[in-house]
Amino acid sequence: MKALIAAITAAALGSVLGYGLASYSSGRTTGFDVLAPLYAAETDPWLEPLEGEQQPKLVIDDDNFDLGILPLDATVSHEFVISNQGDAPLRLRADQIIYEEYEFKLEKNELAPNESTTLRIWWTPRSSDAQGTWTPMDSAGPFTQLISVSSNDPEVPRKLLAVQGIHVPPAAIEKSEFALGLCDPDAEQKLETLVYVYHTDNLQLQTPQMMNGSLAEFFSVATEPLSAEELQQLPGEFGLRPKSGFRVSVTLKAGLPMGEFQQRIVLPFIPRSKLEVGIDVTGAVKSDMRLGGRNWHSRLKVLDFSGVQAQDGATAEMAVFVTGEFRDKFNLRFTGAEPSFLTVNIYEPTETADGQTAIYVIQGVVPPNSPPVELAGPLEGSEYGILRFETDHPRLRTFEIAVRLTVYQ
Repeated sequence: MKALIAAITAAALGSVLGYGLASYSSGRTTGFDVLAPLYAAETDPWLEPLEGEQQPKLVIDDDNFDLGILPLDATVSHEFVISNQGDAPLRLRADQIIYEEYEFKLEKNELAPNESTTLRIWWTPRSSDAQGTWTPMDSAGPFTQLISVSSNDPEVPRKLLAVQGIHVPPAAIEKSEFALGLCDPDAEQKLETLVYVYHTDNLQLQTPQMMNGSLAEFFSVATEPLSAEELQQLPGEFGLRPKSGFRVSVTLKAGLPMGEFQQRIVLPFIPRSKLEVGIDVTGAVKSDMRLGGRNWHSRLKVLDFSGVQAQDGATAEMAVFVTGEFRDKFNLRFTGAEPSFLTVNIYEPTETADGQTAIYVIQGVVPPNSPPVELAGPLEGSEYGILRFETDHPRLRTFEIAVRLTVYQ
């Protein structure tokens, strides 16, 4: 890591001193230039060199400090000691040169000969959602914070300081995402992952929470603590071996509804209720139904009206193809739409020549003089409309069809 910091420091100083002068964006929407404070320091009257033989001398103890391994959810701080070992007043200015969420304080900006001060930098590496729930892996791993000190020392007009270390989360999960692909509706599936606890051995998992309540009955979760022998066999991620851990087993039960599904399983901890890890499970259950037809957009999976003049209205057609033993008892019915002015005509079902597939033709209708609306989908920065249906199929009682629609006046 020291070599990495040295490379970063050399590159930054080389840029500032004119060796291939460059700047770069932090990637944030502010367009923050990481070297802008250094450019400003070059023209700061406060830092103009003194005339005469007596000059200040900037000395900083350990300008590249390694904090080692740190808890990810605790405030981190470090103080650099800055001294004037010259024989004239030393003037100082500190600047944040990489846009990160840290704060700093320079206790004194002018030092008499043989006087010292401190530059303190601190931050809390935390990422929270609107409810204050911490997401443990957002800032995990090695870190480096850089800060610049400029002065009126003619020999050291600026110095780049670095604080480095490794943020280790209180808890982490071995595998948090399971993409299952096509699932057999009549078979159970079992998934397994490990949860690691790094800084304490008294964290316990609470009852798992199913974020998709409509599918909760098809998922079960079991947890058991890892033995001391199992912990010893685990790799030391982040340079630190877990103090405790859990084996988490997830069972997908038979009978999941047909079509695509997703479930997020949240595992909160006791006693720290805002600390949690999560498991995301996605897949699709083999279905007796598929969608297609003239106005069905197979890539976007929407019924596509495109642009509609309000005074004229419009229609768009697609088909629902049903196979399996319930194809003759499917009994497709329209139950509602968003926006509510959308209506649907469902034609009498037909069947393929071999009699193995029932075909329901659906006509979506935008009535004349409908209000203007833009439902062009996420790629256009909006939502889709929705058509809702119900059937008599025992494994496909309800389903929805997305609608891409823009109505102009």
